[in-house]
Amino acid sequence: MSSGFVTESEIAEARRKRQEEWERVRNADQPLEAPEEQYDSRSLYDRLQEQKQKKDLEYEEAHKLKNMIKGLDDDEIEFLDLVDRTKLAAERKKTLDEERELSDYRNRVASLQEKSLDQRIHAEITGALTCIGILPGLGCYNDSSESEVSTDSEAECTKVDMLGRKIKKQEKSE
Repeated sequence: MSSGFVTESEIAEARRKRQEEWERVRNADQPLEAPEEQYDSRSLYDRLQEQKQKKDLEYEEAHKLKNMIKGLDDDEIEFLDLVDRTKLAAERKKTLDEERELSDYRNRVASLQEKSLDQRIHAEITGALTCIGILPGLGCYNDSSESEVSTDSEAECTKVDMLGRKIKKQEKSE
């Protein structure tokens, strides 16, 4: 166990190490000898009192701002609630608008896909199927005598494809 005293050889060793360190870091304009450490001649009690005062000042400074903060009054609370409600309403409106636009977009994409599918089916039917004959009752009978006497309001016969859809007459543009 150490008695707290420092021997002369320990002091000389510490000076030698300090001098070596000083020679490594010193500049040309600084003295050759390492400066001695500052010796505080005050009593231990005075040094400890100074440290305690510094700590107390730091503590008071840190908690000074904490004590300055006051609570919110009713008007401020109402204002902050109003701000929160308006932000929430704007966010809800934005979300609903986005959902509506997404559903519109999806509906348009679905209708375009359906049209594209109809066009492909029509192209396949037109290209792959050829009419080799007409079943009785499915053809157009404009030349018959019954159609002239008939009371039907349909003046012209509409043609129907194999799926039962009406065939539109396509005009050729030249």
